[in-house]
Amino acid sequence: MRKLLLLSSAFLMVISQEAIAFGDSSLAGNDHNIKRSYGSIHIGFGFRHIALGTTQTIIFNNGWGFGYSYLANFYAAPNTPKDYQGGRTFFINTDPAVPRNKIFVHSLLLHKEFYTKSATRRFAVATGPSLNYYRFSYFKSIPQELYLLGILGRTGNYEISTEKATGYGFSIIGSMGFFRVRGFGIQLSAFGNINAEHSYGGIQFEILFGKVMDKRKRKRPNDFQPNPIRTSKLLP
Repeated sequence: MRKLLLLSSAFLMVISQEAIAFGDSSLAGNDHNIKRSYGSIHIGFGFRHIALGTTQTIIFNNGWGFGYSYLANFYAAPNTPKDYQGGRTFFINTDPAVPRNKIFVHSLLLHKEFYTKSATRRFAVATGPSLNYYRFSYFKSIPQELYLLGILGRTGNYEISTEKATGYGFSIIGSMGFFRVRGFGIQLSAFGNINAEHSYGGIQFEILFGKVMDKRKRKRPNDFQPNPIRTSKLLP
């Protein structure tokens, strides 16, 4: 844990220095000012995967920023026996119909936003190291005679145990956001995590809240510019 935090801090410090050095020169002196800060909740889907999570993000004036992401992944255990049957113990569903492994991912992210001509749409990428907690399912068959007798009121034919493990990974996210109001937006993202145990990827839908877009400038009555073609017709 301590090694991961040290490596992550060093990684983000080095990249952030590069981001500031190569930031937009037209914003010199203001690169360190916070332009946006927002959070999000999201749900994602991949191959036999479902993911739920949240993200907190800070973006500076030069388009670079930092964030923290938590993602809980659930996927069908690939080692599930073909003859596995879900069941109950004393009327409680202790054996699910589809046993699932779990990965809980904590990521420190470096963000970069890319702006379009429209103030209501933008693209972003984020990447950084992650600390992953794994929960793997293992199966032990129940002897046939005990299964038939329904020992202890059990109706399933396998006992499921969980093995815990910890590892490291690298998260990658690419997103496209749509915004109509300053405090709310939606975002579509492609996400993934590369690790030694079980790498994954998918598409997620996000709801953003906070300061998600810049304040629009409204034209004042004094800013009205008369049409020279129309006004010329009024001249003698």
